[in-house]
Amino acid sequence: MQSSLGYHDGICRKSPFGSVTWVPSAGTILEAGRLFCRSFYSKMHFIGAFARARAAPSTYLGEDAMRRTLISAVALAFLLTLPRHAPAQDFASQLVGVWGLNSQLRKEVATGATLATFGEKPTGYIIFTRGGLLTFVIVGTNRKAPASPNLTDAERIELFKTMSFGSGTYKVEGNKVVTRYDTSWHQLWTGRDLSSQVEIQGKTLTITTEPFKAAVDGKEVVVSTIWERVE
Repeated sequence: MQSSLGYHDGICRKSPFGSVTWVPSAGTILEAGRLFCRSFYSKMHFIGAFARARAAPSTYLGEDAMRRTLISAVALAFLLTLPRHAPAQDFASQLVGVWGLNSQLRKEVATGATLATFGEKPTGYIIFTRGGLLTFVIVGTNRKAPASPNLTDAERIELFKTMSFGSGTYKVEGNKVVTRYDTSWHQLWTGRDLSSQVEIQGKTLTITTEPFKAAVDGKEVVVSTIWERVE
């Protein structure tokens, strides 16, 4: 029997009881399977296209969400790179230790003129203890030793002019250190509270004073001193 599919449909078999059964051929089964798959694929293609059309707005929303997340991450990274002050307790712990002198520069408030007070290569140390005590000493470059142990007044004056020292207690207030001096080389700071701005970057400590009258010439100055951590 020839079918519309182009294959022999199969054969008819008669049972012992007189009934007739049609058995499809292998070609008929194969072609029917092909037609079914083609029809199924077409339906699934239509359903997929419809689903993509329905999902498009949410896809765009997802892209917007990703874009906003990326912008937020970039903004956060930028904020993290900005200089910021450490909390007072953490800053105070960073301050504790021994710092060696690197340089000191004096700037006149009125004129802006600068001067390396103790020369280009002064030496000295400043020590901050965990208990809130402070001491420092600075001596100038190329100090000349006196001719004998019995110093003359001129030698004493010259040595006095090329050094400074002080000690006392300190407390941290934000990015400032307030020191109450109980000793100072010229007695002008003794018993007084003096505030300085402090900045720590790695192993470098920069202390910048508030304007004050210099003991050497009475001019109003600001002094910036740079120290390097020793221990």
